[in-house]
Amino acid sequence: MREGAGRTLQVLGRATNLTDVSLLEQVEGGKVGLPFEIILRLAGVLGRNDPIPVAMRLTRTYNPKLWAT
Repeated sequence: MREGAGRTLQVLGRATNLTDVSLLEQVEGGKVGLPFEIILRLAGVLGRNDPIPVAMRLTRTYNPKLWAT
C-alpha cells in the first residue's frame, strides 16, 4: 500500500508521527505485527478519502489476532 501511494518509509514515518521507522521496516519484512494505534494512523495517511477500508485491510494483514476478534 505504501509503495502504491508513492511514499517512502521515511515520509510515511513522519506523516504518522513515528520517530523510528524501523517498526515499519519490520512490519514490511513480516517480522512483527502492527499495533492498532499505528494501523489507525496509517489508515489516515494512506486512505485519506476513505480510511475505513484501509484500516480493515491493515488490521487483517498485520494484526490477524485483532482481526479474528
